[in-house]
Amino acid sequence: SGHEVWHNEIPFGVESGAVVSDGRLYFGGNDANFYCVDLDDGHLIWKFPVRAQILGAPALSDGLAIFLSGDNTVYAVQISNGQQKWIYKRQETSVLSIRGASQPTVIDKHVYVGLSDGALVSLNIGDGSLAWERALGEGRRFSDVDTEPKNVGMSLIVGSYDGSIYSISRRDGQIEW
Repeated sequence: SGHEVWHNEIPFGVESGAVVSDGRLYFGGNDANFYCVDLDDGHLIWKFPVRAQILGAPALSDGLAIFLSGDNTVYAVQISNGQQKWIYKRQETSVLSIRGASQPTVIDKHVYVGLSDGALVSLNIGDGSLAWERALGEGRRFSDVDTEPKNVGMSLIVGSYDGSIYSISRRDGQIEW
């Protein structure tokens, strides 16, 4: 009918994408909180505070919501209760960024996510430890990797703000082309 069913006021709005699963809506806000709300009536189930706005959609896998905040931190929280399982904090290596907005991709117990310093990382889904990292677009003023890595066979296809598209080996992070 086009009539509003429910409405939630999120301070400073929402720019990230959202994911729906089992009657719940998962998304990040510009107020530096990650939300889980009931899809039917909009009531807040839980929220998880972070230190920066969340611009990319989360990935859901293995009972976790995995998302990137604007300060290059990857979080994994349990979808059942919003409790933190692990975090991966990237040390800032560049002074200029477009704003990190990559959506993580989960394949075979690894989380692949692009970061605002031009790195693509592979994290172990169980504990968030770094499996490998690959710098892309080095030497450019902006080198952000803000796209969702796409799986093609044993490769990841990733776009970078440096104007390039890369094929990266999922096994070891080597650039294939």
